[in-house]
Amino acid sequence: MNPADADLSVSVFFYSRLGTHMANNRILLFSEGISFCHVVRPLVIGKWIKSLCDIDLVVATPANRVPFFAEEGFQTEVIQIADPREIYKRLSVGGPVYTVGDLEKYYRDDSILLDRIEPQVVIADFRFPLLQLSQHRSIPTIGITSASCHPSFDNSGSVPNCFLKPRLFPPALIDYADGTFLGRTVRRQILTQISRPYKEASRRHKLPVLESFFEYASQGDLCLLSDHPEVMSIKRLRQSDQYTGPLIWHRETPLPDGLSDTLIEASRVVYITVGTQDSMETGFVGPLARSLTSRGITTVISRGGRSFEISLKHEKLFVFNFLNESKLLPLVDLWIYHGSALSTYNGLAFGVPMISIPQQADQHFHSLALERLQVGEIVRPRELDVTRLVKLAMAFLEDNQIHDRSRLISDRLAGTELQQQAKNRIRSFLEEAGVSVR
Repeated sequence: MNPADADLSVSVFFYSRLGTHMANNRILLFSEGISFCHVVRPLVIGKWIKSLCDIDLVVATPANRVPFFAEEGFQTEVIQIADPREIYKRLSVGGPVYTVGDLEKYYRDDSILLDRIEPQVVIADFRFPLLQLSQHRSIPTIGITSASCHPSFDNSGSVPNCFLKPRLFPPALIDYADGTFLGRTVRRQILTQISRPYKEASRRHKLPVLESFFEYASQGDLCLLSDHPEVMSIKRLRQSDQYTGPLIWHRETPLPDGLSDTLIEASRVVYITVGTQDSMETGFVGPLARSLTSRGITTVISRGGRSFEISLKHEKLFVFNFLNESKLLPLVDLWIYHGSALSTYNGLAFGVPMISIPQQADQHFHSLALERLQVGEIVRPRELDVTRLVKLAMAFLEDNQIHDRSRLISDRLAGTELQQQAKNRIRSFLEEAGVSVR
């Protein structure tokens, strides 16, 4: 798609949408914050907005996410969200992100929020009711979403890899079934199931009922896809779509005292994460750390704020609650992680080979890129085995070619062309919305 055509489509759209909101001189930036990914994406976009204009920008986010935005100088508004643990439990078995009850509360809360803030523009990460309500009120909107949530994304292969956990059926049989009529039927049923709450909530609030979950998840007069096409490709982009490239938060927060020096001196460093939610089992972490450290490998574990203990004490084991990965990853040789989009791009950006244990479909799709780019491998949750993980880890640590490929991918993703395109489209969008930009 020609960027000039995209800008023209935005301009034509705004002639019919500008009105009373031009005088409000305020942007509402919404961070759902159900995972750290949903903090970083709006935070980075928010920093772009601040670099483009001096308009009053208000970030609506859960209380536990406020410190991250305060660290970057954002004004915040505390909001309530559904329990992230319940969300990720549903996602791990192919269920919907939200229940009808969750969404009905969101429609009510977001309507009150719009009344109070009276924004000139709404920018929302993964907050479907807010985007729909804003469009209903003729407020210009920017949505932030993942490419896997786009209507044209190829979601084949997600059923056997994430949703079917029993060991009764061998993986090869399930993989084969996914490409058959049976597999396609199961996938359609799952997609119908995950779309149902959104349709019902829209219907109850007398708003347009969209075709599927994907239309809800990719709303916005400008839809920012927080991905890189080399990692998450979409064949048919709409005029409203724009890839942003990897959204990396380069924080200044230092690593714990002495950790940098220790890792620099270490010959091999493995980093292990389990995500910030409870969807990933943690029982394997202790035995994995024991096996790695017994082989002389320095092992760093981030709990991600989760409450599990590692009883092992070893001079080569370091366990923390959270770490600034933009400082840590340049010192890491291998990352064993939970497959999240944010972590995938962090690893790719810093040239770190990865072993992914994805817990839900979006994580699976991002993890597939590791195998396609030959910089990592997927271990399905149903096949999780410490012995296998250790074998893979040792092979990766000794494979110079995978480290060379990881560095090459890092160099390719470091290009700023996509981000500049995204910033230019945001600039044009804000100008058409009546925002004074630099």
